[in-house]
Amino acid sequence: MHRRLATTLTLGSAILLLSLVGFSVLDPVVASMVTADQSLSLYMADGGKLAAFEQEVGDFSQIGIQWGRNKEIITDDRFAHSKPQVYGHQVVWSAQKGSQWQLFLYDALANQTQQLTFTGNNVNPFMSASGIVWEGQVDDQWRIFVYKDGQVFPISDSSQPIQDLTMNNNLIAYSQKNLDYGWQVYLYNLDTKRSLSVTPESSSYKPSFQEGRLRWQIPLYQNGLAWGEMNLATEEVVVADSVAELDEIYQVLFSEASSSAQLQEKYGHLDTVPLLESLQVLGIIDQAGRVIEN
Repeated sequence: MHRRLATTLTLGSAILLLSLVGFSVLDPVVASMVTADQSLSLYMADGGKLAAFEQEVGDFSQIGIQWGRNKEIITDDRFAHSKPQVYGHQVVWSAQKGSQWQLFLYDALANQTQQLTFTGNNVNPFMSASGIVWEGQVDDQWRIFVYKDGQVFPISDSSQPIQDLTMNNNLIAYSQKNLDYGWQVYLYNLDTKRSLSVTPESSSYKPSFQEGRLRWQIPLYQNGLAWGEMNLATEEVVVADSVAELDEIYQVLFSEASSSAQLQEKYGHLDTVPLLESLQVLGIIDQAGRVIEN
């Protein structure tokens, strides 16, 4: 499934590496035993990070890894490989094996590759300490799957299709079709297994994580577009008519220094329905649009 090009380091490089772990004198015989695997281990122990890339080799795209100045191709199959994702010393990617796309996981320290999926199409993988997630197609229906503690299991409802999968540490977000409201955004915690419908009564899609916030798009009539955002710590939601306005509102609403006077000065003139509804839900303004004094 893969090949690993282990190379013997020069004496000078071996002395430099081993000096990091307390060796002051190095025998040439010992230097010849320092392999690429060992250099990667020392590189990561010293704070270095493994990277992965996709590269055309002959007629097919292959997966490669890089650490420091070292680069190598780790696959040599006669089929396409795509979208490598790295966490720690592991790399996950999708590959078109036969007529379908399957997922593969490579352990750079152990120099081992395993196939994670075997049926249907499986694409768009993400990986963190909490597990591996991806979009998988089963019986012509797209769902979210997780690989965690050696087990594969679905976390999305199979009755409606999903899209827009994204990940941030132990949190994943995605859009799922809703027969009443179009698309809805969901947030799922891989550690607690808690699922939250972020937009239960409005059509929303394309979620993305933004430094402690979850942002999504809200389609309006006549091809208009609004934006929603949730503070991941408090789960408070703000809706605005543009990303710039959303960022500005967020800074005021969730700043310890914010005051009703600031809100009145900045947003008292706005009469957009999404913004007013959001501020009313949060208790920032009353039904008449006046800022509520604390």
